[in-house]
Amino acid sequence: MTNPQPWTGIIPATFLPLQEDYQIDEDELRRLLRFLKSVPGVTGLTCNGHAGNVLSLSREEQRRVIEIHVDEAQGKINVVAGIKAEATWKVIELMQDARDAGANAVLVLPPETFRGVTDLGPDVPYQFFSTIAQAVDIQIIVFQNPRFRGYAYTSETLAKLAEIENIVGVKLSNWDIKKYEQDIWALKRAKRRVAILPANDTLLFASYLHGADGSLIGLASLAPHWAV
Repeated sequence: MTNPQPWTGIIPATFLPLQEDYQIDEDELRRLLRFLKSVPGVTGLTCNGHAGNVLSLSREEQRRVIEIHVDEAQGKINVVAGIKAEATWKVIELMQDARDAGANAVLVLPPETFRGVTDLGPDVPYQFFSTIAQAVDIQIIVFQNPRFRGYAYTSETLAKLAEIENIVGVKLSNWDIKKYEQDIWALKRAKRRVAILPANDTLLFASYLHGADGSLIGLASLAPHWAV
């Protein structure tokens, strides 16, 4: 798929408005997306992430959210769909849904079963990402969690994952600037270049100073002008 924008600039991780009965408020969601799209420097929209209540959405609701984002993007900015599931086959199913709904890429959140395993090195994550990349023809952005969540990838692992052809970027959600620096230099020295997209709102400017291609961040859904 040809992207309407390069993997640079600001890519808000969008919030998901809900009605009082917890159904998706499609009108308010569209209003938010139109506002974000109008901001100069916003090059994409990410849905179904943590900010978008992905863990509380059914498969059908997730697909509907993607469809709305694709419709509002109108082929002018990128659409990234968050993927969160425990089983590899389920991740693949959700990736297929995202591709069929028109998303340009998926943001793959680590399964909870990765907790405590990611520190061991690249073998398990590499096998996981290789499997899903081969199964579905769609671009992938890796989600790097902060260390305190228990499943941050090692810098070595990120560099290894960058070798997978479908992987086009890494969302670096680091609250530790030293770890961010280690990750970013590992990615810059990797055999294959991918986009570096920090997501730490409290250290965003420092992240830019260390080097980044853009940002994929929930703060930009609330105040995109600050992120730009």
